Amino acid sequence: MRAAIWPPHLPTSKSVGVEPVFDIQVLPTLPEIEQIVLSLKKHRASGPDCVTADLLQVAPVAASRQLYPILFKSTLMVQEPVEFRGGNLICLAKRAGAALQCKDFRSILLASVPAKIQHRHLRSRLLPLLGQHGHPTQAGAKAGISVEPISLLAKSFQAAHHKRRLPWAITFYDLQAAFYRVVRETLVPSQQDDKAFRALLHRVGIPSAALEELAEQLRRVAALPDMGASPHLVSLIQDLFHATWFRMDFGDTLTYTSRGTRPGDPAADILFALSFAAFIRHTEMVLREQDLAAFPLPDASLHPWASSDSGSTVGFPAWADDFAHLQNALEFESLQRRVQLSTQIVQERATAIGMKLTYAPDKTAALLPPGHDWTQHGAATDDLDGSVYVPVLDRLTQESHSLAIIQAYKHLGSVLTSTGDPRPDLAHKKSKALGVVRSLGRKLFGNSAIPLDTRRLLLRSLAVSRFVHSSAALLLTAALHQRTWDQAYVQIWRALTPTTKGDKPAHGYAVLRLAKASAPPLALARARALLLQKLTQHGPSVLRTFLYEHWIACPQGAWLSQLQDDVKLIALYVPSVQDFLSTHEPVHDLLESLRVDPTWWPRQTRAADKAFQKALDDWAKKRQAPASELPLPLDEPSGPIHPDVSGLTSHDG
Repeated sequence: MRAAIWPPHLPTSKSVGVEPVFDIQVLPTLPEIEQIVLSLKKHRASGPDCVTADLLQVAPVAASRQLYPILFKSTLMVQEPVEFRGGNLICLAKRAGAALQCKDFRSILLASVPAKIQHRHLRSRLLPLLGQHGHPTQAGAKAGISVEPISLLAKSFQAAHHKRRLPWAITFYDLQAAFYRVVRETLVPSQQDDKAFRALLHRVGIPSAALEELAEQLRRVAALPDMGASPHLVSLIQDLFHATWFRMDFGDTLTYTSRGTRPGDPAADILFALSFAAFIRHTEMVLREQDLAAFPLPDASLHPWASSDSGSTVGFPAWADDFAHLQNALEFESLQRRVQLSTQIVQERATAIGMKLTYAPDKTAALLPPGHDWTQHGAATDDLDGSVYVPVLDRLTQESHSLAIIQAYKHLGSVLTSTGDPRPDLAHKKSKALGVVRSLGRKLFGNSAIPLDTRRLLLRSLAVSRFVHSSAALLLTAALHQRTWDQAYVQIWRALTPTTKGDKPAHGYAVLRLAKASAPPLALARARALLLQKLTQHGPSVLRTFLYEHWIACPQGAWLSQLQDDVKLIALYVPSVQDFLSTHEPVHDLLESLRVDPTWWPRQTRAADKAFQKALDDWAKKRQAPASELPLPLDEPSGPIHPDVSGLTSHDG
């Protein structure tokens, strides 16, 4: 009976597969694969297939030709090899002390290198979508935007409001295991039936109150199709998320995964960024509907360099999964309530998509203006430690959270204080740099058996460069702050000339000459110039607006006002700068030059550095002491221009 019925049925049966998709722009090309192979980082661990980047880079052309058919077919057929879908998972302690505890570990996936090449190709196709639909203040996956602009945006927002005596608040958020908790269906349509999909949402921990709403929303629209991704690209991401697995190191059991992005995968950050962009967009919409968005500052006449789109907002300045909400109010009495309601919206939205916020003074907390008793405006006091917090109720889970009100917070490598004092941030940056120096000082940097060029290069790479470039976002509002930074800068370079008890310390000029380093103010001026170049070329434009508005409100204590001192300093070494920048309004002229040529000012700082090195050589020749004898330090480390060398300023540590 069945044999008689089944064959005639086959010609009329319909395919149950998906519709074919094709987009030629998504397909990889041989030159692209070769460029990716050449850009792979060397000396990295291999995946289960034991193929390393070093092996492929021995013959990159031949390796690319061997890999290209596999990568091309997997893209064309929308079907990755099983080996590309997982790898060995190892756990590394974040700190040495955590190795003996079951916490503070970071999971690292050792995946196949050919799989990483395929996923880096997909990443390049997803980046334009993030540029079009991501918020301008969302960084981490975009090229050209470092952590300094995001940190500076929070500082300038605080300083601009503080100078105008307006209420402000910065709420910092910490997502627990953010990359692992991403619901993949927020990016691409679900390929599971309702029963399996609801079971997944239940395992994620989404409460029943939000289950129906989220399920309906995910069925209706996902982030990638909504952003205009081609069906072929959407299908590739669906396939990338399908049947992912990992195996614990030295284990045989395969673990199937159905949520999150793979740690260490080249596409992990862009996929999280796209999901996070949709989260920010929806949250901002709800805040605007409930009149909780930040009020704009009073209108000011903006320079064209500082202008931004009329619809641009502060948003949630973010670097990867570290983000903050900049809030203000018309009066201090309503500020705490606005912070409470805004945090509640963010908490409920995070719960609805399966993410979890961690509340603690160093995790999710609020930085509020000093000098106010917030318990008079609705804040509560902890009975155990007496700390002040804002109660936040998650109406989806009926859980109550405590949003701590803090006086300082470490944000993206910087320390923000409620008073705007830069000294804690200065001390933090100095401590991190000197920590590297102390651990490797005499063994490496001060070891005369190692060539000086090698020691100089390593010290610059491991300690000085990070210290200088991270300081570009500092607001040094007093001469004492600049002096403190100068001394820390020279102290780091002193690792090249270690001393024993009873030895005379090297003169600051001698240290800088030995290190072939810039003068401290020149180094800081060059770091600011490079940051200005990035702000001009890559934005975010809203940061340029806040920097300019702060400068208009406070001409002597703003970040842009530091450029006036930079111009005066550079003019000592490069007098031709005075032909282009006026003495009355050098900042306006400098901003105008950035619009014409963003690289002009960094070139002038580089020329000033060369002139300073020449002045150091002239100073050394005029010294009366023998070359082998280290001169005594000056009585006044930060004195006026050296009398013997025109244009040379003393910056001894």
